Amino acid sequence: MVLVAGVVVVVVVAVLVAVVVVLIVGGGGGESKLLKYVNSISKSHTHLHHLHHQHYAENAAFNALLPVSRRRLRRTYLQRLKWTHHIKNEAMHRKVMTTLRRFIEEDDMVFDEATKWAVAKRKFLLNILMKTKLLPDDDEEEESKFRIL
Repeated sequence: MVLVAGVVVVVVVAVLVAVVVVLIVGGGGGESKLLKYVNSISKSHTHLHHLHHQHYAENAAFNALLPVSRRRLRRTYLQRLKWTHHIKNEAMHRKVMTTLRRFIEEDDMVFDEATKWAVAKRKFLLNILMKTKLLPDDDEEEESKFRIL
């Protein structure tokens, strides 16, 4: 009984080996289906490996720039915070804000739309801030600014 079971196992293993050999070598013409499948898995693995390295490189670059970006964000925020504090005391800003509140309360506008129309209505005040600079009459004044001592 044990001898028959051993022979059956040997025959099954021999048949499996023969099937694998036929699948790998193929039935004659071209690549076998198994070989194609193994090659496609290898290519997709290489592609996934490449994507993993690309993702890692992107994360590494982001992390390298993070301290610089954080400093720049803090500096920009500080400048805008100071500017906002300073502008609150300006008469021109108070007039624009009064117009803005009137548009919101009386005309039932949303903030973004009211802001756009308030700035458009008070554009002459903003134009006063940006005056034309007078150019110097003679070139000597201009050249003296750029002379190296």
